[in-house]
Amino acid sequence: MLVDHLKANCWLLPGGHVDEDEDPRHTVVREAAEELGVLADFHSRFGDDPFFLSRTWTRGHHSHVDMTLWFILEARRTDPVLPDPREFRSVRWYGLTEVNWNSDVYDPQMHRFVAKLDAWLARTADYTPT
Repeated sequence: MLVDHLKANCWLLPGGHVDEDEDPRHTVVREAAEELGVLADFHSRFGDDPFFLSRTWTRGHHSHVDMTLWFILEARRTDPVLPDPREFRSVRWYGLTEVNWNSDVYDPQMHRFVAKLDAWLARTADYTPT
């Protein structure tokens, strides 16, 4: 699931900033609840460690370096999602092979994340790309 982020002006994975002295694992769960109304669980096959780390210059007037820990969560597409309209234009589920992840409309690191995730999943016997 990606969010069309107002400030970043692109589709990103949901997330947020780590509060002082907060474990990033708590941040990802808290942000999912605050921004999307989703009670997140870490994906059983990936655990609660970050799967990917990226360093990116943000877009907009107050550009800065953003260090991002990418966690893999699991959710059902049928669960209600209540995106915060102050943060997001829209929310959408995507398949890994559905779009060109190098496009400017997605997080600039999305193509690297998807490639790593796809390679990891391809090593499992029960994976079929969507």
